[in-house]
Amino acid sequence: MAGKFACSTGSDGKFYFSLKAANGEIILSSQGYADKGGRDNGIESVRKNGGDAGNFRKEVAKDGRFFFNLVAGNGQVIGKSQMYKTESGRDNGIESVGKNAAGASVVEGQHAQHVGQSTQAARAEAVTDPAEHPRRRAQPRAGREVF
Repeated sequence: MAGKFACSTGSDGKFYFSLKAANGEIILSSQGYADKGGRDNGIESVRKNGGDAGNFRKEVAKDGRFFFNLVAGNGQVIGKSQMYKTESGRDNGIESVGKNAAGASVVEGQHAQHVGQSTQAARAEAVTDPAEHPRRRAQPRAGREVF
């Protein structure tokens, strides 16, 4: 079973899509588009660019989580992934876009989760060079002892 592009209109009146894998997991979410034509062009761009590993930008947020952006030939971001706990999870997400995008159906009126502000803020502070981001051990929460 192939993936699908779930399309919806956000509370902001913009048009969104999410690429979902056959198991229903969201792989990639779009920006908001002013009209359906723009959204549909975005979907076609994911189909065109999603099969080329060179079109993905692997990123690390300041909090250590991993994500990717799919970019067009002109460098414009087409879609963004969810946050992943591991590099391998992010890399599997990239592979899943390649497998699902080309043959994905388009379904109107389905919930197309778009990137929330907290995720956008984490991405805005992303460290693009993993060498600049030393792996940190999670700090215990206040009031908890580590044995």
